[in-house]
Amino acid sequence: MTIPPAEKIALAAADLCLQRGLGSVTMRSVAAAAHVAPSAVVYHFATREKLLLAVLDRLAVQVCAAAEELRDAPDDICTALADAASFVSAVLPPLINAQGQAIVAIDELGLALASGDEADASRARMEQFHRKCRDFWTTLPHVSREDTLAREIWAAVAQGMIPLVMLDRNPISRNVEVIRLAHRLSIRLAGGQAMLVGDEAADDRAGRDDAADISRPKGKQQIVDATIRLSGVLGVDGLTHRKIAAEAGLSVASTTYFYPTKQDMVIDAARELQARAINAVVQAADAKAGILSRIMLDQAGERRADLAALGAFSNAAVRSGGLGELATTFRRLRGATAVHWLRSLGFAEVDRLDGLLWAMATVALGNQAFTLPRHERAPYLDATSHAWLERLFA
Repeated sequence: MTIPPAEKIALAAADLCLQRGLGSVTMRSVAAAAHVAPSAVVYHFATREKLLLAVLDRLAVQVCAAAEELRDAPDDICTALADAASFVSAVLPPLINAQGQAIVAIDELGLALASGDEADASRARMEQFHRKCRDFWTTLPHVSREDTLAREIWAAVAQGMIPLVMLDRNPISRNVEVIRLAHRLSIRLAGGQAMLVGDEAADDRAGRDDAADISRPKGKQQIVDATIRLSGVLGVDGLTHRKIAAEAGLSVASTTYFYPTKQDMVIDAARELQARAINAVVQAADAKAGILSRIMLDQAGERRADLAALGAFSNAAVRSGGLGELATTFRRLRGATAVHWLRSLGFAEVDRLDGLLWAMATVALGNQAFTLPRHERAPYLDATSHAWLERLFA
């Protein structure tokens, strides 16, 4: 069967995005991958943003189709013996194995397109994709029997779990984490008493110790700041010594002197981002500012630049086996900072599992908020997070 040229180009672009990251998707690289002239890519898509929008559409259709196949897999006997936690635990691992990279790429694409000429079209596509994801999780057998608020939380945690558990490349420990988190969520939603795990003092220290200031020479700090700024726009894959040097106002020789490899820059910039993100959470907790929008939004109602860059680094750690140390750090800190914030709000009987649940819920909550007009984002985040907190931990 002959594939239409536009579809052939979009397929090549999607494959490049999944294999090498968003930064690798250029008009020229896609032309080479699709075995067409660069002028053909321009003819069908005009701009890189239009091409990325086509990739977003293709990946969203792919993910939703795979999810529907999983919904139809269990037979009547399996359904009769299951509950919400077991169904979610059974569906998530094969979905992650088959479409996890695509789901992460979709979020990267939505972020990359959020401020360009295709921002409105991208926001509409992302809203549609997140709605389909919510519909999938909320209509799973047994989840569908929960009340409305519980269904929303199940959907948010399940979807938010995907990028977090993908940081673990060991399939056995990853599946164990999915099962434990789904079981804990089931207990919390039912109002049951959870058996807490871990050391409360150590959990709190983890949130504060890693927030210590990192001192660097001026030139080195300029490079780190430039790396952070560019990563939120280009993604980690699009970073080069030359681009970072230009952004920092330094020579390429200066960047290679401080950071011989790109990975060195990425790891140090990620440490800086982690410190900033943790400080934001700790400061909000210390001020008893239990308002999620203060952590997630800037004054203009947009996603805080630090969080956008942190997401780019986390996605890179998911995709690249060479960033294993960074992936481990992200996994450890996500639960620690969230549980510290929960305790500051007066939810004393919580542990790292609860912190991870809340971190995952807020991933999906944030994604949904950023599909809304700017003036609606803060009210949505604060009202919804308050209702969810009360349901889960009060």
